[in-house]
Amino acid sequence: MQFNSLGFLVFFPVVVICYFLLPSRVKPFWLLIVSYYFYMCWNARYVLLLIYSTAVTYFSGLLLEYVKKCESIVKRRKRKTNDAARMRMTLWKKNSSNYTAPFANAMIADFWKESNA
Repeated sequence: MQFNSLGFLVFFPVVVICYFLLPSRVKPFWLLIVSYYFYMCWNARYVLLLIYSTAVTYFSGLLLEYVKKCESIVKRRKRKTNDAARMRMTLWKKNSSNYTAPFANAMIADFWKESNA
């Protein structure tokens, strides 16, 4: 099917109308199926290449999402560690007497337990 054919002149409006009538969860699958049909009208031998390309793209996206999630977890852990160290230094600078040191250490230990839970 070519863009300047009579078949495309019928195909395109039907696809667009169905797209806007379908629920939003189904729209990506509709476009996938319709695009497979469109390319198969041109040359059906390439359908395996299209399926392979779709699968590689989909799983690459899942992998990128997983890596991004792992990076945010690592950044969050680093931030909590830095916050605890900063709190310890601030309390040590302000209150370097022997009376406040046990209180500061207990407070930091509680903070550390809560942030790692």
